[in-house]
Amino acid sequence: MAGSRQYPAFDECLLPQPAWRALRETQPVPVAVETTCETYLEQQRERVDQQMRKVADLLANDQLPDVRLRNGRLTITPLRTTVPREAEELGRRAYELLRWVRITDLLVEVDEMTARALYTVLLAEATNLGLAKTAQACPDYTYRQLACIADWYVRDETCRQGLASIIYAQHRHPFAAHRGEGTTSSSDAQQFPVGGRSASIG
Repeated sequence: MAGSRQYPAFDECLLPQPAWRALRETQPVPVAVETTCETYLEQQRERVDQQMRKVADLLANDQLPDVRLRNGRLTITPLRTTVPREAEELGRRAYELLRWVRITDLLVEVDEMTARALYTVLLAEATNLGLAKTAQACPDYTYRQLACIADWYVRDETCRQGLASIIYAQHRHPFAAHRGEGTTSSSDAQQFPVGGRSASIG
């Protein structure tokens, strides 16, 4: 957008074409990387080759941490948990004190509070079903109604504002003080038990 500081045109972030041509003709381009493709790729090949030789030497002498090569098979030691058992037990007891709510019940409650078909639109987004198929499955709303709600309330900017409001409300809750400052997350690498045989899980 012309004149915008936050959303300028891409060309405005670049050198003007006359200045760029003059710079290339008179002196090397002042950047921290090689500007010739062939030279750059050759440098990267040499770098990768050196690193691979270093790794191969460490592996051959059993000096690569948590990695072993036996009979042509590479074995990597699984990551060890960094959470003390006491913390896991405390977390389990804390979760037992919380009230469990079905996500569908929560969405229905939000839908009743907003007096709109927002619940249906959110389900369509969450399940990747799409508004057209959702309208076919939910006769209470037409595709046009769902599309109108999606356009007004489920845009990127409104979702960001809604998420920010939820985070702010959670941060103000007294219980949030027991969970830290919110600068880290423990949501990575969670595992959940799945019923059934492994052949049918997929």
